[in-house]
This record gives sequence, structure tokens and C-alpha cells, in this order.
Amino acid sequence: MMQKRNINRDGSLKIFSSPSERGTYLYFTGRGDDLVNGIVGKGEKLDLINPDAEQEVSIDIGFTETVYLKDGYMFWENAQYGDTISLEVILPANTPMPMPDGNGNADYVDGGITYITTSSVRDETWVGAFMLVPEDTAILRFINDVSLIGTNTTGVVLESMDTAKIIKELRFRLVLKSESNNDAIRVSMFVEMYRENLI
Repeated sequence: MMQKRNINRDGSLKIFSSPSERGTYLYFTGRGDDLVNGIVGKGEKLDLINPDAEQEVSIDIGFTETVYLKDGYMFWENAQYGDTISLEVILPANTPMPMPDGNGNADYVDGGITYITTSSVRDETWVGAFMLVPEDTAILRFINDVSLIGTNTTGVVLESMDTAKIIKELRFRLVLKSESNNDAIRVSMFVEMYRENLI
């Protein structure tokens, strides 16, 4: 966390904390990055609809660099009893994620990933520098099955005093569940974060 300084009218030094990391800039977005072409802000939108009346629909977004999530803003239309929303952080299947503590289950050998153990459950044999799992795995939930009802176009603010570091290997997954198979619901979000590159 970076400290910012300012001068009071009497000339004394005023110090206050900021959740921004040194070298990062405030960034508001309603979509991820285009990971295929490496274009900032041109990926999937944080916007869910359910035209096929499924019980669960989701969308994944990612970023080309490590980002620091701060706050979120959520809007919805036509929600019915039993409609919920979650925002998870996912380690995609077979994506090597660096583990600085060396407590992963995989390591690089001769330029390629080699499993130390194929277990996706943490155990004493996990001694690699990378985490590698055979299926998408939620490692953090920012919003967990929050109930929605009716329409809220003024928005709900999800505030935090600090930031959550999300490395570029991870993905945000917005998940809509509908017990009534609601085909009229729409949920949109945008997030406030800090990142190094804005374009």
C-alpha cells in the first residue's frame, strides 16, 4: 500500500493511505482484456443474460497483467425469487500459476510442466513452484450467491478499504443462478481496480 502526502494549511505534513500499489493507476471497467490479442479493455463484458432459461449461466474475464481489485458496482433487471449472483476468482484448468512459497503441485522440467502429483487436493507431496489443476478451480469468492429481486438500475456498491491482488493467470467468473429458470433476468457489473497499463 502506498502512502500519499500533502501539506495542511498550517504547513504541517498530512499523510494518508491509499489502496493503490506504487506504479498503478485507477481503472474502471465493465469488461476484461482481449487475452488472445493482448488488447486492454477489449475482452468479454461483465454482463449476463439468460435467454435459454438455464439454471446457471456464467462468463469469464481475464486481464493481461496483474490487477488490484478494489470496488464493484452491480445492476440487475427482472430478477425473481431464487435468482443469485456470485463473482469468483478461478484458476483455469491446466494453467500454471506461480506459487512463491513453493507449495504447488507442479514444476518446470526441461522447459515443460511436469506434475509432482496429479492430486487436486492439497497434501504433503505438493512441492512444486507452480499450481496446476485438471479442472477450473475457484480459489476466492468476492460475491457468494447474493440474492437478487426485482430491478435495481441505481446500482449496489460493493466497497472495500483495500485491494485484492489478482495475478494475470487467474480469471474472474460471474455466475448467475436461477431456481426458476428466469429467461428475463439481466445482471451487469463494473469494477474499480488499479493496474499498470491503461491502454
